[in-house]
Amino acid sequence: MNVPTSEVIHGMLAGRYWGALARCTTPLEAKERLKYIWGTLALISALFSALTMPTVTSPPGPDDATDARVQAYVVLFFTALILSFVVIMTTMGMMATLDYCATSEDILEYVDNFAWYSELIYTVFIGSFLSMLAGVLVYAHYKYPPRVFWAITAIYVGLAVVNSYAVVRVDLWARARVARRGAALQRLAAAGGGAGGAGAGGSSGSGNGNGSRNGSCDDKTTPLS
Repeated sequence: MNVPTSEVIHGMLAGRYWGALARCTTPLEAKERLKYIWGTLALISALFSALTMPTVTSPPGPDDATDARVQAYVVLFFTALILSFVVIMTTMGMMATLDYCATSEDILEYVDNFAWYSELIYTVFIGSFLSMLAGVLVYAHYKYPPRVFWAITAIYVGLAVVNSYAVVRVDLWARARVARRGAALQRLAAAGGGAGGAGAGGSSGSGNGNGSRNGSCDDKTTPLS
């Protein structure tokens, strides 16, 4: 089924790809994917907090404390630490509440209503990383000669641009692919497309772990072009 690009983009912005993913695979598989993503973010945030904790707990010396760059360095690392704690606490809470979902219907309801929180958690995680990165650059500006500082900045910025381009390109491709399938499922459900449409329409088609898989998720029935 051909789906307009505008409808696919709207589904991406609305976070519907998680609901589409749960129906193209199974609710249980979507649940495990969410828990894996949240657990990974929590683990990396714990490592970030271990790196930033010594900075905020060890005050600078008397000569350094009055320098604006050192103060900015401490503030940025303190911000990174707080944001890391937010990610850890939020992901732990989300994983705990997700485990309360005992049936496929409950998981689908959870995914449809709360899976988009992953975007907020990921945004906070990126914020903690950028704060820590900015703190390192500020400290380098304070500690090293200008030539060394600009060399470090060029390396950091260059790697960040290349990595961001690769990650964003792959991420948008994957999300658009799943969102297109989700839009196709919604169209089938709205058209009353038999048993497949009923399964795609929502929780009513999720009587068991495999009942949410829909034929429209195949490339043969849902062309991507």
